[in-house]
Amino acid sequence: MDAKPVKGGKAGGEVKFRDQAFKSRTLITPDGVAVAVEGFAVTTSEPAIIQYLEQHPEFTREE
Repeated sequence: MDAKPVKGGKAGGEVKFRDQAFKSRTLITPDGVAVAVEGFAVTTSEPAIIQYLEQHPEFTREE
């Protein structure tokens, strides 16, 4: 399965998460989706990625 990188802009319905451990890295979800961390942050509107990051101990959701 090919990994799909995910980056976010600032559109409606997007959620921002702060990485507490790394400034930049790539996470691979159990579904094989690559999630890029840049500048300690990930922004996404994908429900599966939001759920994954909410359960990850090194990420906090920003309001």
